[in-house]
Amino acid sequence: MTIDPGATDPPATITTTWTFTETYRHQLPLAAVAHAAGRPVAEVAADPALLHGVVGDPLADLLTSFQNDTRTVDVPEVEIITTALTDQPSLAELVDQARRVVIGESDTGRTTLAGRALAALLAGLHREQLIT
Repeated sequence: MTIDPGATDPPATITTTWTFTETYRHQLPLAAVAHAAGRPVAEVAADPALLHGVVGDPLADLLTSFQNDTRTVDVPEVEIITTALTDQPSLAELVDQARRVVIGESDTGRTTLAGRALAALLAGLHREQLIT
């Protein structure tokens, strides 16, 4: 079996979830922020760090009402939260691809470190009777 140099793998897709955040800074009325956070004004005034972290809907609504381009700080941040390949290959498909690479290299007489590693992996999987 040889590898068809003109063959291409079908395009793979990946499902990605991310957040896109812009940072805003603005002076807000302490009483309005405390009320939206569900905390007494004196408590927030004594320890503003109580507001750090994920906020509830009322405070989020208050804060987003003040968002605009003139209040942004620095550049937006993008953070990837989760990823998953949409079309993850099965072990059998991966073994088949590895065998094609090893056979292709053997046929040309030009082996690579990756090809030798695949051959060793295939031999180990066969020895452990995980593949035939």
